[in-house]
Amino acid sequence: MESMNESRSIRVIIADDQELVRAGFAMVIGSQPDMEVVGQAPDGAQAVALAESLHPDVVLMDVRMPSMDGIEATSRITSLSAAPGDAADSASLAADATVSAESADDRPTRVIILTTFDLDEYVMAAINAGASGFLLKDTEPETLLNSIRTVFQGNAIIAPSATKRLIEKMMEDFDIVMDIIKVEHPDRYRDIKTNLYILVNGYHFDEDTLND
Repeated sequence: MESMNESRSIRVIIADDQELVRAGFAMVIGSQPDMEVVGQAPDGAQAVALAESLHPDVVLMDVRMPSMDGIEATSRITSLSAAPGDAADSASLAADATVSAESADDRPTRVIILTTFDLDEYVMAAINAGASGFLLKDTEPETLLNSIRTVFQGNAIIAPSATKRLIEKMMEDFDIVMDIIKVEHPDRYRDIKTNLYILVNGYHFDEDTLND
């Protein structure tokens, strides 16, 4: 996991087809001393182009946009190699005393999907496209900001409302998964199985289901 370098800002691109939404997110992000908005895009195609040229740390990506939707744009951005920036970018960074010696281009760009629609198909599509996070647009500003920092550090985040459903989908293949765990991690088998049941069903479940 990458440690967060506090000597430079987290560089963010906002992709959303609604200008007011972009402006709102930009205002929230711009209020933070450790973040800066380096670009805004009204559609997925422009988001990909900006990501290729600016090499941001994080992209906030809407799903439903014209020209190219956010899922396709996410797939393309996460497929980009963390290529070194051009000489002009490097010189600019070196001249800025507030920027660390480590260029933003040294990190892969990570994507957080932000959508109004809490749909399973969007969550799974976002994960399959390589997104590092999935949040709803009504997320509290503090949660959004902390999520950007979390993703920047190399971790993943997901809206609480979607977490339970994802685990439930995994539980559809629960027996197969647990058989593999039982063979590969016999010492942790019961603990893992217990935790999965708690995550899905809360603390109220039948103990007999844990006794194989």
